[in-house]
Amino acid sequence: MAESAKNFFGHLEELRRRLIVILCSLFITTTACYFFSDRLLTLLKSFCGIEFLYLSPLEPLMVKMKVALFCAILLSAPIILHQILSFVIPGLTKKEEKVILPVVIAVFFLFIIGAAIGLLVGLPYTLKWLSGQAGPIKALRAEYLLTFVVWIVVICGAILQTPILVISLIKIKLLSVAQIRKQWQYVYLGILVFAGIITPDWNPITMLAVAIPIILLWEMSLFLARFIR
Repeated sequence: MAESAKNFFGHLEELRRRLIVILCSLFITTTACYFFSDRLLTLLKSFCGIEFLYLSPLEPLMVKMKVALFCAILLSAPIILHQILSFVIPGLTKKEEKVILPVVIAVFFLFIIGAAIGLLVGLPYTLKWLSGQAGPIKALRAEYLLTFVVWIVVICGAILQTPILVISLIKIKLLSVAQIRKQWQYVYLGILVFAGIITPDWNPITMLAVAIPIILLWEMSLFLARFIR
């Protein structure tokens, strides 16, 4: 009993240390990014071709803080993942460790790739389409545009997790390639519905531009799953 209590408090102490490291990392990177937030906002304005509007005295400060925090989370992600894995892995078996490490690394890099695609491709295309609905957009409220950018980045990063999701479901035997193949009509319909939800309109061309990459990722995942045991 005393030994189990000792182990429990030992884990709590380790968790506390790792949380402190994560919080310190976020504090340092947020502080550093704050000093560059003006440059980042200028870069975003020139990239989008839109001027910012501020409707309250505190809004410029809040926008700069949000930019700094968002960039800090991205920069601190390797440290955060390292701390989480260092806490979790000792409690895993060797077999589980061999599975979890590649999955976490793949999730991280796929998210970065998806976020970059969303920022460099998805954002300009979406803003261009929205501008065409009511004439050229010359200015937007800074807070709204920043929220919009974050959503684009998060959605595109999440879409590229499709291979990890499919392969993981097959790996744990919750689904099989044969089962998924039999239900391909429903899968494709679900992808089209999802594409319609996240795109700004129900234009078939826009929906297909979003749906086709997801379908290709889905098919690639099923192909790769055949070689994973």
